[in-house]
Amino acid sequence: EKILLIDISGIIGMTVKPSMLSRESDIVSRVYYRLQKATEDHRVRGIILRLDTPGGEVTASDILYNEIRSFRERTGIPVVSLMMGVAASGGYYIAAASDHIIAHPSTITGSIGVISIFPNLGELFSKIGVEINVIKSGEMKDSGSAFRDMTEDDRAVFQAVVNELYQKFLDVVVQG
Repeated sequence: EKILLIDISGIIGMTVKPSMLSRESDIVSRVYYRLQKATEDHRVRGIILRLDTPGGEVTASDILYNEIRSFRERTGIPVVSLMMGVAASGGYYIAAASDHIIAHPSTITGSIGVISIFPNLGELFSKIGVEINVIKSGEMKDSGSAFRDMTEDDRAVFQAVVNELYQKFLDVVVQG
């Protein structure tokens, strides 16, 4: 009988390049692969998710959350999240899929929320003499562009998306 330890560390995302010694390319693939192996190994009696992450991509966090919940439901194997130095934002989101959460007294956690950042480089480009010409197929096609000011319509659309993702995050935390 054994307990499987799965590390979830660093920025949560799906764009990390694989290393020579790793068969999985990103955190989502690594966790998925290990959960699949645990499903096949009848000696696994529990999973510890060792979290040390400031969070990351919403979609990657949501996929991991759902994979862990699905694993628990399929196998009945308990999952415990162990929060290390930092388990914030997406790390907290993932931990909510566990049966139990353990945080060290010095763990930095929380940061329940969603943020989107849209830099505006228009003035900088203007100062250095770079002009951006945009041809688009629809009024909102270049929403969030770093090359122009955000319009009120742009802001309203992005705020609605952030609000929707935030509500899902809250629902996950409440459920977990």
